[in-house]
Amino acid sequence: MCVKIKGENWLCPNLQRTFTYLHKNSDKYRAKFISFEVWDSTTQELVAGELGYMVGSIYTSLSGAYVRSRTGNLQLCATGKFLEQKGICWWDFEMSHPYKLALGASEIPRPDWAQTYKEFRDLPFVDLTLQKTASKTFFQ
Repeated sequence: MCVKIKGENWLCPNLQRTFTYLHKNSDKYRAKFISFEVWDSTTQELVAGELGYMVGSIYTSLSGAYVRSRTGNLQLCATGKFLEQKGICWWDFEMSHPYKLALGASEIPRPDWAQTYKEFRDLPFVDLTLQKTASKTFFQ
């Protein structure tokens, strides 16, 4: 979906294959690749989602996309709530963008970012495994 909406830009075929390999072989590496998705339950259509990865107790968003207005914000809010419930210590949005700041992200100077990353990367891995969940159930 990200490639379909945004084009290959940085998510080129070689990187797609690498991420897929790392995801399928997650037991061999400390980084765990993850997708968060929002599906329309009436049409069974994927309407928003993102790719990211975890190291220790850090989740890093890599890229996201949406096909319906506001579903991207819904996905980000649901992702944040889920990460909080699971005990993730830090959600790294990577580069600063106005929409990220509007959702509550804050900019961190590079030296502080590096120190925080070192603190949380060696914490135990948080299992984010979750199958399809109805939003009305998830937000109760």
